[in-house]
Amino acid sequence: MFRRTQLMQKKDPYKDFVFGLDLVSNGSFNGTTDWTSIGSEWSIANNSATFSGVNNGSNSIKLGQNIPTQTFGTQFKIEFDISDIEVGKSAYFSILGNWNSSPMFNPYDTYEEGHHVLFVDGTSYPEDDYTIFGISPSVHDGGGGFTISNISVKPIIEGTALYGRELVENGDFSNGLNGWEIQSGSFDNWLINNGKAENQGLSDASLFQLVGDNKTLYKIELDAELNGGGYRILDTYSNNVFLADGHNIIFTTLLNGYMHIKPTSEVLGSTFTNISIKEVIHIPFVSENLVVNGDFSNGLSDWSTGHPGGSKGWSEMNETAVCSTAATVANRNLFQRVMSIDSFYSISFDILSNSVFIDLYYAYHKFLRNLDTGSKRHLLKANIKDLLFYAGIDNDCSIDNVSCRLVNVIPKGENVLLNGDFAHQHNWIGLVSPSIIISDGKVSFDTDDNSGIYQNVLIQGKTYNLTFEISDYSSGVFSPYTSSTGYMTDRDANGTYSETFTVNSNNEGKFWLRSKSGFKGSISNVMLKEV
Repeated sequence: MFRRTQLMQKKDPYKDFVFGLDLVSNGSFNGTTDWTSIGSEWSIANNSATFSGVNNGSNSIKLGQNIPTQTFGTQFKIEFDISDIEVGKSAYFSILGNWNSSPMFNPYDTYEEGHHVLFVDGTSYPEDDYTIFGISPSVHDGGGGFTISNISVKPIIEGTALYGRELVENGDFSNGLNGWEIQSGSFDNWLINNGKAENQGLSDASLFQLVGDNKTLYKIELDAELNGGGYRILDTYSNNVFLADGHNIIFTTLLNGYMHIKPTSEVLGSTFTNISIKEVIHIPFVSENLVVNGDFSNGLSDWSTGHPGGSKGWSEMNETAVCSTAATVANRNLFQRVMSIDSFYSISFDILSNSVFIDLYYAYHKFLRNLDTGSKRHLLKANIKDLLFYAGIDNDCSIDNVSCRLVNVIPKGENVLLNGDFAHQHNWIGLVSPSIIISDGKVSFDTDDNSGIYQNVLIQGKTYNLTFEISDYSSGVFSPYTSSTGYMTDRDANGTYSETFTVNSNNEGKFWLRSKSGFKGSISNVMLKEV
């Protein structure tokens, strides 16, 4: 998957990126050195390569060169310039990773004249490394002649989450409901209450806004107070993506490009605010593939099933995982424990056959439905530990090449904590004790032990800067805590404090606000940023 943007909102959007050496030689086309063309339709002159736009009956019109082998899963930044597109046509081509057209850096797409920056996740099969960089144009779907120049391909060694511009109008409802529409009924079904959009209890009154298209992957953020109600977003295939209380971060496509806040149950008083939608440009991997035997070359070893083997559930056939129509409902699960709750993952897999649907679960009773075949990729926040596939009833299906990688979705320099200003009761785990209470923008401790609250946000190898304030102090000791650092500096007075630490443990992502010994006081304005 790739995304492209001009990224006009930042002078240097790549300042936190570390790139490897350019894999392409002579990307400026100073002559034909290092480049190979298949077919007579390419010409190289004037520091550029031009495709004539004529097919001549050939299915192999390619321009490329051998590159140093890049292994499965590498991410790349690809840049090039397009000019002189044939009148009435478009520059329509794919970018190859092998001369046989598979694997590809990305599938066919249309490019306008100008400079292009692509971020590409390597999705080749593990046994097929990238061995070439190639351009394969097509005269189908309006494709014609064009000129390409200034090609650069660099592996991304380290990066930070990168998103496009804000797409939502009036997402904080500071201008009432301006920019928003109601799917049915009147605007009386939604009111503005203290700067929040409040549903008046009608399950068919969806609040929506057109923000894009049905193909793009978006990052959606919003604050929700559901008041016991059920609300969802609809993806491209009308699948439900459910919202939770507190601050939500969701990655999804959108049905016809519309952002819907759609009730599923009639509850008066559910509120929403701070709605943000941005195109996903690039999110870096921060782990290798966590799935063992994801290509099923070792049968179903390392995988768990409802009922392994035969026609009663999942089985391995020709190094793919297969589920037959004879499997019972209880035997249609295929799963492996690889995730941590509240962490974000990039999950990819190939669906080779699929007569009904295959669901990818990310939480209890919450899933992403896959209705067709092909290569799939999802970004999600895990609320279960198992990477779990469920084959639909009467589905004769098969999957292969399963990958699950930890990703870092928060750009460097932004607060990785949700609800660090304690504006509401959600996102923090551990608020079951009556001695730890959130109110008035603070979390107040009245403890006689070492209890605390936490969020699962830390990533191994990253360095973080923490700041927080203590007020209302009366006794005891407060100390932030991680499994990597243990207790940090003891604090036993009002004031503003700072810590810098590196996460060395790969077992725990939990960051704790914790009483070390009978702390009685309040914590506020907690900021935790990668540095």
